[in-house]
Amino acid sequence: MSAPTSVITTAQSSHLPQPEDASAKSTVEISTESGTGDASVLRNILRQPWFTSLSLFLADLVLVSGAYLLSRTIRVNQALEMSPAYLVQVGVFFICILTAVGLIGGYKARRTFQALHFAAEFILAVIIGASVGAFILFVFFSAGDFYTAQSRVVLFYTAVGYALPALGLRLLAASVWTRRARRVPYLAIGTNSELSDFARYCERMDFHNPIVLAGLNLQVVGELMDDQARALRVSPRTILQEASRPEPLAPAHEAARRAQDFEGIVLTDPPSAYPAALLEKLARLHFLRIPVYSEDTFFSEIWRKESVHRLDHYWALRQNFQLARHSAYRYLKTGMDYFLALAVLPVALPLMALVAIAVLIDSGFPILFRQERIGRGERKFTLLKFRTMRVRDNEDDPYTRDNDTRVTRVGRLLRLVRLDELPQIFNVLLGDMSIVGPRAEWSRIVADYETKIPSYHLRHLVKPGITGWAQVNYRYGSGLDDAIEKLRYDLYYIKNYSLVLDVEILLKTVLKVCSFGGK
Repeated sequence: MSAPTSVITTAQSSHLPQPEDASAKSTVEISTESGTGDASVLRNILRQPWFTSLSLFLADLVLVSGAYLLSRTIRVNQALEMSPAYLVQVGVFFICILTAVGLIGGYKARRTFQALHFAAEFILAVIIGASVGAFILFVFFSAGDFYTAQSRVVLFYTAVGYALPALGLRLLAASVWTRRARRVPYLAIGTNSELSDFARYCERMDFHNPIVLAGLNLQVVGELMDDQARALRVSPRTILQEASRPEPLAPAHEAARRAQDFEGIVLTDPPSAYPAALLEKLARLHFLRIPVYSEDTFFSEIWRKESVHRLDHYWALRQNFQLARHSAYRYLKTGMDYFLALAVLPVALPLMALVAIAVLIDSGFPILFRQERIGRGERKFTLLKFRTMRVRDNEDDPYTRDNDTRVTRVGRLLRLVRLDELPQIFNVLLGDMSIVGPRAEWSRIVADYETKIPSYHLRHLVKPGITGWAQVNYRYGSGLDDAIEKLRYDLYYIKNYSLVLDVEILLKTVLKVCSFGGK
């Protein structure tokens, strides 16, 4: 979605907060008209995230069932088997597809939506889910009536017949979600300096929602809003005053209704900066179904990265990184790494042989590039890659730049489709790396970053990976600012260390490779 169409403030010509004085203070008026009764309750239900998820899931059940029945009618000239065993087998196939769709967020109302990007993710998820479902059926149910030549074709038709209308439904729903999201602003409350930093970062991220900026006294000091959002006429002071009333029933409902004027509230400062009375009001609103975020939580839930604005060693102690260090999933992940590496090795070896010949013909020996990298627990290891750059005695620049003259002709192609990283499969088998994890950085760069970026060492709580959350969400990076931005994603990955996130990263990696998103 495009950024807000215009930027205005209630105080000055800049969108950033200005010093608060009598001439600068102003408050946007609020419209108090709203529906009541059954219609209001229905609208409130329709806005709930769980209603969206439930509606999409039920629609998917209808679509995948209809696709199967239609495919079987067209392909198989016999009556539908209704025995319990047969229905269980069909249900397993359906569950595999719908689970794969759920893993990529297919049952969430997306406030930001890139149609082509989501379409690729969705199709890949259906392919993977259908493949897993077919594998389970033909391995574990091969003795049953379901194992027929016609059944394989029926399953293929079912996956295709489900994917097209289900994707169309989500694209249609997305047009409604994004239009609604564009009209509803977030409210950011804090001191002028923190609000300024937050507003600048929102612009840098091309944030899709309008934003109202308010000081600690709830006076509006700035806006990032378009014309549609400005027409809502929201007032932070009115909403919070209503939420703070002690009467338990009617005022609470009124505050909840008024709170719908905001998508959420962001606290840009540490908790100690806010008056206790204000925090109490915000707590009331938070439990009235308008989310109140700290800046850290906002970054994590909305942008799926960590805020490193106030990174220090105490910040690290407040997080749950010990879950990554002692997580049971780490042991499961190690087993999966070996399994996947061995599974792809028969296919990768012939491909690596062809790449090696191409590198040799293009620029001679050496074929492999070896470099000391930092792994889990800051242990050093030698990373293997196909050489994509000309051999030089002195490496003055540790980064690969755009249109870098050191990159060979074959190397440029290998980087584009990431085939230069195939030898890292052996690093995985040696136990130095994982399939998914933070990028393994050069020891020379790590030593520099650890002196300049607090808590940079936290990314070494897990094994580095061939692909990772930062790699699929951010560009290659060539400096300190890029390193900080990538660290945001790496810390998010470590905090949310899980199988679901790893599967999502693998899906995004396939998409990035297919779209030639390498450096």
